[in-house]
This record gives sequence, C-alpha cells and structure tokens, in this order.
Amino acid sequence: MSAITEITAETLAMLKPSVSKALSQGYTVGLGLTGYELEEPSKKLFPVWSPFRNRVPRTKAAVGSMAAHWKAITKINATRQRPSVKFGAAGPLISTEEFDYQSNYYPIALGDSVQMDAQMLAQGFEDLRATAGINLLYATMIEEDRFLLGAQNFSTPQPPAPALTASTTGGSIGTSKTVHVRVRARNHECYYFGGGSLPSADATVTTDGTATTNSVTAIVPSLLNGVFNPVLAGVVAYDWYVSGDGTNYFYYTTTVTNTVTITSIPTADQAPPRLPDLASADSWVNAQQDTSADPNTFNGLLATLAGWYLNGTFVSPNTSGAQSTGALFKSLDGNRLTASAGRIQEIDELLVDIWDNVQLSPTRILVAGQQMSDITAGIVKSGNGGGGTYALVDASDPTARRNLRAGYAVIEYTNPIFPSQPIAIETMPHLPPGTIIVITEVLPYPNNQVANVLEVETQQEYQQIEYAMSRQSGDNGGPRYDFEVRAIETFKNYFPASMAVLHNVGSGEPNIA
Repeated sequence: MSAITEITAETLAMLKPSVSKALSQGYTVGLGLTGYELEEPSKKLFPVWSPFRNRVPRTKAAVGSMAAHWKAITKINATRQRPSVKFGAAGPLISTEEFDYQSNYYPIALGDSVQMDAQMLAQGFEDLRATAGINLLYATMIEEDRFLLGAQNFSTPQPPAPALTASTTGGSIGTSKTVHVRVRARNHECYYFGGGSLPSADATVTTDGTATTNSVTAIVPSLLNGVFNPVLAGVVAYDWYVSGDGTNYFYYTTTVTNTVTITSIPTADQAPPRLPDLASADSWVNAQQDTSADPNTFNGLLATLAGWYLNGTFVSPNTSGAQSTGALFKSLDGNRLTASAGRIQEIDELLVDIWDNVQLSPTRILVAGQQMSDITAGIVKSGNGGGGTYALVDASDPTARRNLRAGYAVIEYTNPIFPSQPIAIETMPHLPPGTIIVITEVLPYPNNQVANVLEVETQQEYQQIEYAMSRQSGDNGGPRYDFEVRAIETFKNYFPASMAVLHNVGSGEPNIA
C-alpha cells in the first residue's frame, strides 16, 4: 500500500464515528449546525448629558495667546462722593475702580484606538473607527461639562478642625473611648476625579464612661467671625478619617455636607457611600498631601466664584493681598431647605442678597437631581397656606379625568423682587447633591459691553486628530489606528459678584415654615 493510500485510509477512519453518528441519529439541535443571530450595530447604553456645556456660549479667540485678558470698571463713584454743592462751586471728583483680569487657555483632550484586525473582523457588523470616534466625542463633551462646572487650578485650603459632640445612643463605640477625627475637603473636580485638600487638624472627644452605644457627630464650622468662611467656598464634599489612637487613621465615609455621624471606630478603610459618580477616596497615607489643584486646567464656574483675585488671576481664598470675587456663599450645615407659602426661604435670601449687592436678578438656578425633587416637594406642600397647590381638572370631562397626570415639576422660580423675570431651575447631572448655584447670564446694565456673562473662548475648537497607524510590541500593540478629540479653550466668568452658592444642603423634603 502506498503512503498516500495509507493517509487516505487513516483520514477516513478518523471521520467514521462522526459520519456514522450523523447518519444514524440525524441532524439535531445538539449537532450545533445553527445560525447565530446578532443584531447590528451594537447598542449604545450610556447617557450623554452635558447641559451646562451646551448652554454656555462659545467664541473663537481673535489672536493666539496663552490667556484671555480683559479690563473691568467695577465702580464709578468708588469713594461715594456727596453730590450736593454750593452755588458757583464745582462738584467733587469721583473715583473709578478698574481691575485687570485674565483666564489661561488649556487643552482638553481624550484619546482612543482601534486595532486594524478588530476593524477588519467587524466588517458587515459595525464600523469600529466611526463608532469609536463618535463615542470619544461624547466622552469629551461629558467631561468638559464637569470641567466647565468645577475645574480648578488653585488649591482648596485646609478645612478647619471639625467640632465633635458625643452621644450615648446611635452607635457601637464603647465606654470612655477617645475618638480622633480629621476631615479633608473636595472641590468639584476632586469629587469626580479624586484628590483633595490637606486634612484638617485632629479633633478629639471622649465617649461616655458607662454607655456602650455611643456615637459622635462631627461638623466642620462654616462660619468665621459670623460670616461664611471663605476657605470652604467651592467645597462640595468631605472625606472623613477616624482613629482610635490618633496615629492610625482610616477612611470612614464621604459626605456632601459638612457634617457626619460616626457610629464606630474603624480598623480598616470603609466602603464609600452611594453618591453619584463619586471618585474613590484616598487612604490616609495618600490623603496627607494637597492634591486639590489641577495645574493643567482652566477654572470652571464654581472655581471662578470661590477663588480670590490676585493680579488678575484666581488664587486660593485668603491668599495674602488677594481680593474676593464678590460671589455670595451660604451654608445650611446639613439642614434641609425651608419652604413657606410656595417659596424656598434660602433661595429667597440669596436673591435678596444679590439684589442688595449688585441690583440684578439672576437667570438660572442650577441644582442636582436630589435638590430638584426636594424643591418641588417643598413648594407644592407649602403652597396654598400649607395645604398644597393642586392642578384643576374638569370633573365633568371624561377625557380630562382619563388623562390626569400625577406629580409636579417646578421649572421656574419667581424672584420676589422682580416677579416679571422668572428664574429657570435646571437639573445638572454633573453637580453633586448638596450644592445649589444661582447664576446670572444677562447683564441689563447700560453700555456694559458684556455679550455673555459666562463664555467659553477657544483657541482651537473641537477637532478629531488622526495619528499615523502605529504599533508596539506585545498584545494589543497593533497595527492600530490612534486618534483623539482635542480643543484649546478657557472659561470666562465676567461677573462672579452677580452669583451665589448655597452649600451643605441636606437631602429630604424641606421643612415647612
């Protein structure tokens, strides 16, 4: 027998069992000869919300520059000269106050890559390069929305030590235990991307000598000499660290208000709370350094309100020689809002303060989803003398009865000073709960020369950059298509003094006054 005949016979012998099985048992589902239904293209199940980014006007810089510069006249009778004079006497000279401002440009960019092999194997199903490109654009828009709300390139100051109060109930801390607490502040950017200020000094309290169910309440004092402490401006969250010996601290939790209740002394870092998009907290070893400033970014909305001016640029509050922007800050210290007669008292107070400060009516109130729900509940329940306000339905109309819609949504707020100028209330998906921002987008001042109070100015608008096909050794090294979406821009806030922030707002339906 020849070699080729032997190979053929051997091959047929190997095939006999499967052929025999197919012939004797027929074609069944178990044989595996089924099609594979795959809907094309892939489903994109992720949110793309960037309302603040979409709303802020965008302009193109006229010339190339490292920073945008402008001058502002802020007072035209700064020394408050009295206008009354004698006949024949000249009027007193007024003094004009002028400031120089600047806002630095920085690139924003995100990148991605697509393997050439993956692109080829996806033919007929999806164009991976096109999909990756549009998804990268969406991702950049989302992160830019976060940056425009709260990117910050100056340090958040060290918070004051918390004040501690021990209770004999509510926890499992033993008798006569000394509890050590330190707190670290997070600005808006740190909330989403991690990092924070220097931790506070150590605060201690000793629990009761007989109870074994002790707890400790901690609060970061928000007032300094009776007014809001500027070092806490722009802080949207607090990381709490607890120790039983004053040396070995462990992460306890993160709160969006300046208060927390400690029910036990941890012996290991605890799990983070369920807060929307919260970045992981640092362990104590890494938390002992200031990582709150991002040197590669412009200052977003909250930073332009919280920062102080020095030589035209934003710096940390209370920096020697710096001056406040004039933005207003208040804190609820973890308490809920207060509703009365269909209004929110704390919002009314901010509106009155803004009027007293700059004689303006704001145009928009930015809130997190939690606060939108709370504001609506408070306004509805406190309306109509506390009995609530209700939609009127024609009971005799069967169509109206069938189409009755449950629930309320407050989308505008009436300024008590300017009832004819309603203020829009808008939910911001990238504003952490516990913070409410009141902004002004239009200036009615005559000859003010401000087209947009808030503005993004670009040196380079959004651009997708395609790099040459690249490779590197190892898995996933290529050949591949590398690309990124990139822009060079800055955020400008021409009038921070026309805006206000309410910090440390507790969640839940408002108290009814």
